[in-house]
Amino acid sequence: MTATASLLVGCGSTPDTEITPVTTSTAASSTSPAKISSCLPMQKIEEPDLADFADSLRLPPEVNLFDVNFGISTDKRGRDVVLVHLCVPASSNPDGLRPAATIVARALKRSELGIRTGTLYIADTGAAKMKYRSYLVDHDFPAHPWDGTPSQDAELAIWEIYDAP
Repeated sequence: MTATASLLVGCGSTPDTEITPVTTSTAASSTSPAKISSCLPMQKIEEPDLADFADSLRLPPEVNLFDVNFGISTDKRGRDVVLVHLCVPASSNPDGLRPAATIVARALKRSELGIRTGTLYIADTGAAKMKYRSYLVDHDFPAHPWDGTPSQDAELAIWEIYDAP
């Protein structure tokens, strides 16, 4: 397991900025991400299930994968807590992270790892200089289809925003 960035649950908030739509891309996989100069290099992921998911993840060229790891313990239902650390230079707040987070959630839902996942955290912690400490969370990952239904806007609204202290 790789070292993790600590994410503490804080107070939730609702989106207050416009959300851009999710786009799909045939971008390079996480094993050969586009090099974004403001992003840190991707961490080596030792845990096989996490590494397999990272290798299969396809992100748009403006997003880099930094790390994927498990939470310290399982969630209240005994399922895995998965933390995905991205670098999204265009994101200036957690609302700007929603489209990339939704791409990750869709990919995770279709993966073997997604079957065991109960809670998904997405953070923009892969930049050399962090812009904000807030992150997105889906505390009920199994209950959400993450397949574009009922609508893309509804999917983007699933994410809860938490501020790390």
